Amino acid sequence: MRHILKVAVLLLATTAIVDKVQAQPPGGGGGGGGGVNIMERLDTDKDGKISLAEYTAFAEQRWTRISQGADKVKPASLQGFQANALAGIAPDANGDVSHAAYLAAQPAKFKALDTNGDGSLSEAEFMASFPRRGGGGGGGAPGGGN
Repeated sequence: MRHILKVAVLLLATTAIVDKVQAQPPGGGGGGGGGVNIMERLDTDKDGKISLAEYTAFAEQRWTRISQGADKVKPASLQGFQANALAGIAPDANGDVSHAAYLAAQPAKFKALDTNGDGSLSEAEFMASFPRRGGGGGGGAPGGGN
């Protein structure tokens, strides 16, 4: 029971962080919260774009949060941004997505988000990978984003 409570608290905290990121206007800021904008976190070389390497590093961090250290995750047990991260990745015969399968899917997801084909993601292209809050549409990339 204690383990379930810890997982529930972690999921709530993670959801709150993602909600805050999604609420930030393009260009960052979020209105005085003092938090770091998503582009500032992902654009590690500070060139104003997200490269495939930067996107893959973000995906690896996301896997760590989703998997809680496991090598496989059951997409059917996930909701919200976690389910979105695994969307479009075919589970194995046991209904699991492995870490290797998740990482192998990232270049195709990146390419789908790169709508102008310049080999990098703008903030708008990246944010299209997140489902809209309030029941509106989904992400702008086939496979549900990252």
